[in-house]
Amino acid sequence: MYEVARRDDIRDFVLVQGHSQRSAARQFGVSRDTVARLLAEPPEGTVRRYQRQVPYAAPVREAILPHIQGWLEEDPPAGTPRLQRRAPKQRWTAHRMWIELQTMGIAVAESTVRHLVRQQRPPRATAYVPLAFAPGERAEFDFGHAQVLLAGQMQEVPYLAGRLRYSGAMFVEVFPTERQEAFLLGQAEAFAFWAGVPRTVVYDNLKPAVLRILQGHTRVEQQAFRHFRSVYGFEAIFTNVAAGWEKGSVENLVGYARRSYLVPIPESPTLEELNAQLRQKCVEDQQRVMAGQSSAIAARLAQEQLRLLPLPEHPVEVGIVREGLVRSTGRVRFETND
Repeated sequence: MYEVARRDDIRDFVLVQGHSQRSAARQFGVSRDTVARLLAEPPEGTVRRYQRQVPYAAPVREAILPHIQGWLEEDPPAGTPRLQRRAPKQRWTAHRMWIELQTMGIAVAESTVRHLVRQQRPPRATAYVPLAFAPGERAEFDFGHAQVLLAGQMQEVPYLAGRLRYSGAMFVEVFPTERQEAFLLGQAEAFAFWAGVPRTVVYDNLKPAVLRILQGHTRVEQQAFRHFRSVYGFEAIFTNVAAGWEKGSVENLVGYARRSYLVPIPESPTLEELNAQLRQKCVEDQQRVMAGQSSAIAARLAQEQLRLLPLPEHPVEVGIVREGLVRSTGRVRFETND
């Protein structure tokens, strides 16, 4: 390896002063081949760099790469028929892969996993809007869909996801339908799980809550929902129609719940046991420290519970109230059931 100054001296000796390459070789104590090679380099060249012939050993990379490739292959590729693929949004993330590798006993930095995942699939642009809320000020709810293995059969089920904006405490519950009774029951159980009620709750324009959309944020609410929130004492805020920038936080809530609690695809014999598993995961998630915070979610939730509205003394009895005809045999017809 030759220093830049020495190479420049040789080039100046031959190209500028007009000496021969043989004279330069004697003058600087190098071979004629070396002089010829240095003269052939461009003037802006720098020090010759050492090039490693054999790549560095990477035992950790070789150990985790097959797992990462296998998990990425589980995600639905473009063009796959819907019945032959998993839910597109129920994907593996780099953070979730890192957690799985930890449970497998493989010690690896999360940054290494993220780097390998970026190498295996194209990067996705992300953007974040920082928002701040006071304790007890706001919560969000929205429905999402995910695949679960229920009693040995793969099913797509709706789930209601809720989050307190100050502490970040989550609540996720799976239901057989998205009907109004599931929507109200999920919120009632979330408030009980948080031991209090936020002052405002943000929704997308869900049919179980909204009967008719008026101008701006004004809505004609479903009667059962209006009664529900009057008992719990919170204000409902609805996003504008076709205003995606307003719904980013609510929709991000659904995606985060799916990636955190429903990947990999959970297995359970019943919905009740599945919801018990999800509730335990919500409790375990409270030990996490969110980005930009210095304390865990559990500590922030304890602070927020002091500012939450109290639970009602008599919770709303959630269900469908409908008049029906009772036959002389005692049989009552409800929808398609006797």
